[in-house]
Amino acid sequence: MLISSLDMDVGSFAFVCCVVVFKKKLSLLLYETGISSFKIEYGRWIEEQDRQNKEIRNALQTNASDIQLHLLVENSLNQYSNLFRIKAEAAKVDALYLISGAWKKPLERLFLWFGGSCPSQLLNVNPLTVICLKFVVNIIF
Repeated sequence: MLISSLDMDVGSFAFVCCVVVFKKKLSLLLYETGISSFKIEYGRWIEEQDRQNKEIRNALQTNASDIQLHLLVENSLNQYSNLFRIKAEAAKVDALYLISGAWKKPLERLFLWFGGSCPSQLLNVNPLTVICLKFVVNIIF
């Protein structure tokens, strides 16, 4: 009787281990798929933005009508809303990936570094802010 219960426990343990490993592999696959699709979509976005910039530049050089310029600018603005949608979807998968700027081109990251961009500053908490939050919590509760 003891051996059969031990076999059952080992079998249950093996099943639980398989489920845990499967869930980890599935989450890793979803993560890689989400980030990979973001990189692909961002590459397409860059190409489309370059094309639209050339169209606007050509329209300005050829003295296009205001209506044509308005349409080109609207398309460019819609392109940026598409970028924000893509980033929002990627942030659901891994927000730190977006904050770090690892998806940017090396030259863009260099300019961010020159400009003093430091994503880790987002994680810093001002001690005064913590004191204020404790004070507000004490007042409310």
